[in-house]
Amino acid sequence: MTARGARNRIGWAVQLGTIRYLGDNPEEVPAVVTSYVAEQLGLDPGAFAGYGTSETRWAHQEQIRNEYEYTKFESDQWFALARWLYQRAWIGNERPTLLFDLATKRLLDKKVVLPGVTVLERLVSGTREHAEKRLFATLAAAAPTAEQAGQLRQLVVVPTGKRPSELDRLRRSPRDISARGAADVHRCSVLLHSSSIQCLVRARSCSCTRSRNSTSASRSGGAWQALTRPCAAGPLA
Repeated sequence: MTARGARNRIGWAVQLGTIRYLGDNPEEVPAVVTSYVAEQLGLDPGAFAGYGTSETRWAHQEQIRNEYEYTKFESDQWFALARWLYQRAWIGNERPTLLFDLATKRLLDKKVVLPGVTVLERLVSGTREHAEKRLFATLAAAAPTAEQAGQLRQLVVVPTGKRPSELDRLRRSPRDISARGAADVHRCSVLLHSSSIQCLVRARSCSCTRSRNSTSASRSGGAWQALTRPCAAGPLA
């Protein structure tokens, strides 16, 4: 593998270190990195200017991929990553930024050259949107009875003398690792198993619901898992 000229030599060397992390544009690296590489090669860092827009960089990238067995981010890699992200979005409740970081790490582990940032952003947001639409459609299909609908509406009513509604209380993660905190978790568990929202809970398996709450539950000292362990066999009856 050869590179002629100062600009191409610096560019090849820079891509050798950045192709795994920055994808297609080597000029996105900090100037201090370029200067360090150029110094090692005994070349002027200013010669690197314009390398990111030259066609030669693609040939260099191909050489590096072949030599170190990296894979381009093409349709097969896109589909595999989209399916993996969708599964996580469906059974979990991870933030978009976390999904983005996890997707980046997965590509790095599989030696896939990273695509542009906007490509990953669109993929993450798109898969989360599809998972949410599936969830909403599943919940809508579990049509509640008139009595259950009335009970569900009561969840958003703020009781006299209290500030939060029952729905607000249910949305809060367990934080108090004490007997009082365990009692609050138990009360929420009883309400979640009541007939008022049984039609909605049935729409998702107990394993999915438990998986979505696993992060919050870990902070409660295991109280949530202990109180909901009878659900482990499958969906609520």
